[in-house]
Amino acid sequence: SPQGSPGPHSVSISSAMGLILTATAGLCLWIILWSLSVSGLDAILIAVVMVLIAIGVRQLLPFLPGRRE
Repeated sequence: SPQGSPGPHSVSISSAMGLILTATAGLCLWIILWSLSVSGLDAILIAVVMVLIAIGVRQLLPFLPGRRE
């Protein structure tokens, strides 16, 4: 592909980066909530739910209208 256009792996790299950023945000939220005397288990469950939602969105994204090739 030409140098200016994204290659075939650009979508997978950006979606993987989205999962990494979501996991990082979830862990930061876990630390913040835990420091505010919220139960550690409750706080980590919120982070896990965030990551599971991100995985679900990543799996559904190719099937949305306008995203098919």
